Amino acid sequence: AGRTETGFFPQVDSTWKAFNELQKLLNKTNGKIVAEVMTPSPLIVRETTNLEDAARLLLETKYRRLPVVDNSGKL
Repeated sequence: AGRTETGFFPQVDSTWKAFNELQKLLNKTNGKIVAEVMTPSPLIVRETTNLEDAARLLLETKYRRLPVVDNSGKL
């Protein structure tokens, strides 16, 4: 009595998930350098960009990340 079922699967924390994703990524590198896989001219937004506009950019471009820079262009 008073016991709550939590499910059949163990809980996996975000650290393990990040480690697992990193392992998958490293298996695909095959000695490549960053320049070979980076986005050459990434889409960026400024600190003052409206959140709705930033979200719209992500949806329209299918990018998963959107670097934010300050007025001097620093991340």
